[in-house]
Parts: sequence; structure tokens; C-alpha cells
Amino acid sequence: MKKFNTTGTCVPEEDYMVDISGRATQIKKLVDNRLYLVIEKPPKLGKTTMLAALERVLTDSGYTVISINFGHLDGDCFKWEEIFCVGFIKQAVNALQFAVCDRDYIKHWADYNISDIDSLGRHIGRMCKGKKVVLIIDGADKNRDSHIFLRFLNMLRTRYIASEIIGRDAFHSVILAGVNGIKSIKIPENVSAHTPKTYNTMSNITAEYSGNMLFTPAETAAMLKEYKEDNIVDMDIAAISQAIHDYTGGHPYLMSKLCKCIDEDLERDWTADGLLTAVKLLLGEKNTMLASIICAVENDAYLYELVYDILITGEYRKYEPDVDFISAGERIGLIKQTDGDIISRIATELNITSNGMCLANRIYEMLFCNYFISQMDITPVPKDININCGGKFSMERCLERFAEYYAETSAGRNTEYLERSSRVMFLAYLKEYMSIYGLCYIDSGNTNMCRMDITAEIGGEQYIIELRTQSGRSQYKDDIYQEFADYLESRGKMKGYLAVFDFRHDADEERRAEYIEIDGKTILEVAV
Repeated sequence: MKKFNTTGTCVPEEDYMVDISGRATQIKKLVDNRLYLVIEKPPKLGKTTMLAALERVLTDSGYTVISINFGHLDGDCFKWEEIFCVGFIKQAVNALQFAVCDRDYIKHWADYNISDIDSLGRHIGRMCKGKKVVLIIDGADKNRDSHIFLRFLNMLRTRYIASEIIGRDAFHSVILAGVNGIKSIKIPENVSAHTPKTYNTMSNITAEYSGNMLFTPAETAAMLKEYKEDNIVDMDIAAISQAIHDYTGGHPYLMSKLCKCIDEDLERDWTADGLLTAVKLLLGEKNTMLASIICAVENDAYLYELVYDILITGEYRKYEPDVDFISAGERIGLIKQTDGDIISRIATELNITSNGMCLANRIYEMLFCNYFISQMDITPVPKDININCGGKFSMERCLERFAEYYAETSAGRNTEYLERSSRVMFLAYLKEYMSIYGLCYIDSGNTNMCRMDITAEIGGEQYIIELRTQSGRSQYKDDIYQEFADYLESRGKMKGYLAVFDFRHDADEERRAEYIEIDGKTILEVAV
């Protein structure tokens, strides 16, 4: 019986998974051209599963594939050449047991008397003579600063160049896969020297696989179609595939995690409510991957501020991939470049390039929304406030009660604190009730210093809320209403809720709530 797999390599015969053969075939074309490749992708994005699929495709095409993982080598292997050479050969021999090759060839590989990198290089040359041998190394970044690892890369680089110039035997292709900076590794020309003056890099002999590892709704739908046929369940495949993509952005692990939860823990409730419950369970559990992302942000003050600005304050941050903390956010798959209408409009006003950033998917937005709420010194939200109307959740009453809560908790706070914290205060307030009624998330791609758009999902309905900040020279109200009406139109909604935080010195301190009609849309404005 097939299952959804969230640990280790996914196998088509055993696991429900998206068909990635097309991606493997794309990489094979690069291998056919004798390219040495680097595959650098964030954790849990399916690199190992992709490499397994590639190995099958290459083997079926007549290549001899040696697929190893440097993460499985003992730490001493990267301290002593002899131990490294023996460890490398043992992994190669073990990999060849599963390859299509004769036993004598495997025996010849098993020369454990090799004790240095140069000898290993000559041995590789002998074993590659007359054969198309492809070396795949997963976890190639595990010991990227090791003296031994640099010697090994330098040997591969030297033999590749010699094979191109004088026909020396070498691997037909080498594929280095990992998370962090393989292509930019600097290799001293004389690796044994203590103070090398010149460096080589892998970048001048390797191509980078830039293919998208995220899955589309159509690819997810094909997987769920197979699942539905096997299990005879009631499911709107198109709707649930799109909804899963809306939450995960097509992230393979997050997608499989939600599907596994629905299948095994929620009695196969493949409805919008079932998916909503799966998301809440994911965000509420102790999840190693999500915890590692939070840890990475906590340990980098610049990345912390970047995520806070993207998600909460909306302060414009230009996408500059060469900046260390931005690069760090991309390496863990947390942030991505965006170029939406809102960003373009801000950029035009500031006379800067219109490329900003947002968080990579909705689950990450919700994760860090919860995280920032937990980090703020906020007055606890009352749990006994009635926000129902006629027995049903009422967003109108929720906003009106928030205005009262805000008036009490903001008393005595300075304006600087409130400008930075008011949105988190609202999110904390809303989250308290979403834990009962549903969930909410931020549209980080639309957030700026003047606005934040939030969606609350409750009982199959979506409520669109916009938080507006007015300070100094702000937009005219008519412009604010028009922008929100346009956003509601883009979301296919006829009604929205506008909460305005007014920090201007001449602001009217009276709380008020009123309805505005514009372009056929109804907007409830609540001044807090």
C-alpha cells in the first residue's frame, strides 16, 4: 500500500509523489554534454529524491553511476587523506553493487591501498577508461572548508581540464549536490601551502542546475488523482490541489506533510476544513524543519530584521542576493524575490529598482507571524470577549472589540513603540480567536509601511482585512478605499474590513466604525 512519505527518499513504487522524471531528464541532457553540475537547493526540497530519480534515468541510458553521500563519511575522513581515500572507495564500491556493471569492475574499484588524493585521481582515471562513469555526491557541502575536501575538488577539477585538453581519463560528469555555496568554494592552487596566494573555483568548470524544485497545482493534482483511484475517497482534486499550493507554494516536504496528515490523522477529510486543520496541526507540532528555520533567523540579527520588515512593518528592502543575510534567507528557502504591483508602486515613489522580497510560502508567513507574536511584550488578549452574532463568528464585532482592547493596551505607550507593534497586537488578538474558529495569514507580498493585508479563514469563508497605518504625510482616504477595493476585486471578494491606526498628531482620537461603498464593494472601516 502506497503512502505519503516525509522522511528520506521517496520511491515511486512505494510512495505517493509527484512525477519528477521530466526534471531528471533535463539534468541528463546536461550530463550528456559532459557538464560538471552543481545542484544547490534549500533543505527538504527533494534533492535526494531527485538524485535517485536521476540515477535511474542515467542507468537506463547506459551510464555507470556512482552515487555517494559525503554526509555519511566519518569526520576523520576529512582530516586525513588516507582515511578519506578509503572511505570514498568504500562508498563507490557499495554504490556499484546497485549499478549495472560486472563483478570484476567492482573488484578493481576496491583498491584500499590508495593513501593520497593524487593516487586516488590516477585510480579514478583507470576506472573511467573506456566508460561513461558519472559521480553523484550528495551532501557535498558538509565539509566544504576541509583541507582534504579542497584537495579532492582540485583533483577533480584538474582531471576534468586535462580530459578536455589532452584526453586524460576522468569522470564523464560529476554532480555536486547540497545546500550551501558549493559553486563558490575557493580552491587554493597549492592546497598544501599555508598561505596560498591564488585560488581556483569550481564555477569555471561547473554548470548550475537552476530548475524549479517546487511543484505546480497540476503536478499535485496528478499525484492526488492516483491516490483517489487507489483509496476511493471523496475529493475535489482541482480545488484541494490549488489550496495545498496556496499554503505551501509547491514545497515538496510541506505538501507531503499536509497530505500525510489528512490521510492518516484526519480520517481522509480532503475538504477545505480538513486542510485548514492539517495546517494548524503542522504549525502546532514540534517540527524539526520549521524549528531549524526559526533557529537560523534567531541566530542572525540582520535576517531577523529582514523577515520582520517583510512580514510586519512592510519597510521596503531591496532584493540583493549577494548580501550575506539575504543569501542566507534564500539558502534555507525562507525568502524569495517578488515584483508585484505594490512593490513596483513603492519603488516608483522612492525612485529605486522595483525588486523586493517576500516569504516563500503562506505556511512560513503563518509560522513567523506566530513567532513574532510570541516575542512581543503584549498585554494578554481577553478570552471571555463575545465576538459572536446570532451564534456565528462576527468579524464586525471582532474589530470593534479589538478597538476597545487596543485603546486599553496602548495607553501610556509611546508612538514609536506603537508604530512598530500595532500590527503584531492586532495579529495576536485575531490569532486568539482563530485558534477557536479557523486561521489567518498575511499576504507578505502586498505588505508595505502603510498597509498589511490579512486573510482569515473561518468555516469555509474568507474574510479580507486590511490594516492601514497613517503617520506624517499619508494618502487621502479616497485613495486608500480605492486601493483596498482593487485588492478585494483581485481576491474576488465583495466585502472587506479596514482597520486604521492613525498616529498623526492631529488625528481624531474617537473610535468609530462606518461602512463605505466603492466600486460595488462594501468596506467596514474601524478607526482604532
